[in-house]
Amino acid sequence: MLSLILGTFGSFLVLNRFPDRRPEPYDPDLNTGRIGLVVEAPDDLREDVIAALDALGAEDIGEPERRSL
Repeated sequence: MLSLILGTFGSFLVLNRFPDRRPEPYDPDLNTGRIGLVVEAPDDLREDVIAALDALGAEDIGEPERRSL
């Protein structure tokens, strides 16, 4: 029984990548109720992604800072 409990807890940690020490994108404007969209794209498609977001009416397009959570 103990091994089942420990196995379940261990698989939970592995499947949810917890604890994850990599820095995540963070924008302080999200604390004021704004909605953010993070797009991870290759460098060669960066200009296309920016143009598409701008055409759709995005208010602020830029690189978010990365912080460890």
